[in-house]
Amino acid sequence: GASSTNDGTGIVSLTSGSAGVDIDVSAASGDNGWSITGSTGSEVLVGSNNADSITGGTGIDTFVFTSGLSITSGLSIDTVVDFTIADDVAAFSLAALEAAGAVVAATTLDLTNGLGTSISAGDAISVLTVAGATTTTSANVLLYTASTVADAAALELALEAAGGLLTVGATGAISQNDSFVVQYVTAGGQERLAIVNASAAYAAGATIDTVDATDIAIVGTTANLGAANYSFIA
Repeated sequence: GASSTNDGTGIVSLTSGSAGVDIDVSAASGDNGWSITGSTGSEVLVGSNNADSITGGTGIDTFVFTSGLSITSGLSIDTVVDFTIADDVAAFSLAALEAAGAVVAATTLDLTNGLGTSISAGDAISVLTVAGATTTTSANVLLYTASTVADAAALELALEAAGGLLTVGATGAISQNDSFVVQYVTAGGQERLAIVNASAAYAAGATIDTVDATDIAIVGTTANLGAANYSFIA
């Protein structure tokens, strides 16, 4: 792993020296993002708290997302340049993302499935497509396909439209700041991963009408991620 400081005026490059060597700059200090490049091997690539550009290379790579807030300047969004649907994985670190203020300032989120059950590391992945009004299930990833939207702010408005697209499943209960991983597509065809948190509590059968959405990553692929492309880690 690698941990250093980037206090310069721009992105600093960090390249894996040999196949299969992981890169981790999650503990790096400084105000700027990193340009991280893997190799031909299978690697785990972990960015910093700032906006990083991450290239995995040709191996089977795991891209770990740890935070949506930069150290000093607020929201940051990582860019994965070459995500490969065939074998790459987007991994969400529960410890990092559920820490106080990690995604939304002064707020502690709980990543849950669509029924409000907290996600644990290693949980099997199930994806629920949201193509319009949708009742939540035990799926722990949402794929929003009802429309293309510009960014997380527009996704938020789309999910709140007409009183809310999501209705809590019959066996569920959503607490305030329960949060979902959501994939969506921008009008320009850009695939993005976001975290959407409930702004209030909702009982079974209730429509979720107020949410906050935060972009976590831009994913360099033109295809939707499937269940095999996600994981939740400690």
